[in-house]
Amino acid sequence: MIEEISVDKKYRKKGIAKSLLQNLILLAKEKYDVTKLSGATYLGENNMPYAWYERIKFKRVDDLFLIEGDAEEVLNSLN
Repeated sequence: MIEEISVDKKYRKKGIAKSLLQNLILLAKEKYDVTKLSGATYLGENNMPYAWYERIKFKRVDDLFLIEGDAEEVLNSLN
């Protein structure tokens, strides 16, 4: 289980988060046959980072901003 991933503000908008998530999903699928992803996020400035997760096919589960997504759909949306 990975508890947290983040990119320092000065390195954002460079594809780092996308690359991290792609590689984590690929590793999880290969090593553990993962098909579903889940996590928690928050609604910050400009709806980020929640808006980013929503763009890559995660769906809000409830008011706590719990998110989940199909591993293959999320991976495909990152390409």
